[in-house]
Amino acid sequence: MKKCILPVAAILLFCTLSFSSCTDEISCKNDTGTIPLTEFSLTGTSYNWEYTYWDYVFFINNNIELPWSLEKRYPAEEIEYPEVDFSKHSVVFVSGVSTNPVSEISKKLFQQSTHKYVLDIEIKTLEKETDIQPWCIGLVTNKISSISKIELNVVTTHDEKIIEIPFTEYSLPAGKDDPKTGGDMEECGCYWKNESTQNFPYWQKLYHINSNQELEEHIACNDGFYPVIDFSKHTLLLTKGYLTSGGNDVLNAVFFKNGLGKYILNLTVYEHFRQPAYIFMHAILIPKLPAKETVRLDVTRLDCYYSVLYPCLY
Repeated sequence: MKKCILPVAAILLFCTLSFSSCTDEISCKNDTGTIPLTEFSLTGTSYNWEYTYWDYVFFINNNIELPWSLEKRYPAEEIEYPEVDFSKHSVVFVSGVSTNPVSEISKKLFQQSTHKYVLDIEIKTLEKETDIQPWCIGLVTNKISSISKIELNVVTTHDEKIIEIPFTEYSLPAGKDDPKTGGDMEECGCYWKNESTQNFPYWQKLYHINSNQELEEHIACNDGFYPVIDFSKHTLLLTKGYLTSGGNDVLNAVFFKNGLGKYILNLTVYEHFRQPAYIFMHAILIPKLPAKETVRLDVTRLDCYYSVLYPCLY
């Protein structure tokens, strides 16, 4: 993965300067029409966007360009990303950075002329400052000519309707084969079952656990006695995720319900390129959440070079 190294202060200054020129939203557009957008989702696939650390937009017009913008979970079993009919459509990639957990991303694409477009992005965030939060999305839209240009306008506001939900960290030791323990776990009682970096096909996956039977799929106990959780009152949210380079475990976790009534779990994981890849596991206990309720999982893999709170120690 190629990384462009810029100090955080420079990134934020760039964003401020890039999008301060247009103050009157109506007069700046003069659009000929709003273009329909559909999100190009990578959830549940073996792929992830190669996000940048600044506000950036470009579009993709064929299957040769698309893989260059993605990171693949390799050598895991491949779960393909959605197919796109590039004879009729383009994929617009847009990324940026926030210092608050992202609640919602609103997007509108306008066509001003034959080859000029304007993409408006509104980022609604939780009013709780965390570490730097890169974000990125892919959008499928009508075919855009390769000579066209897209102007990007990004506005960030706080979502005043957000409800932050309290939770309790649920901690167990890692299993025997975890590179961070490297020891014999036979006397540790219960521990998480390990996922192999070779076989775990996802970038991240969230498990919504509401029973002892579901819990036993993810933990092992040497004495046969499993932890007691009152599932009549609680739900366990277990996240498993792949890190291309090792680092610390999850150091920032926020769980909230946004203004649209959607539940969001926001995790920040710190990587360090000098350490080997591994599968991280993180679990929280929350008030009972029915299985029909979905939870959006946002995982930020933040290289320690960019971190404000946990910079590299080398």
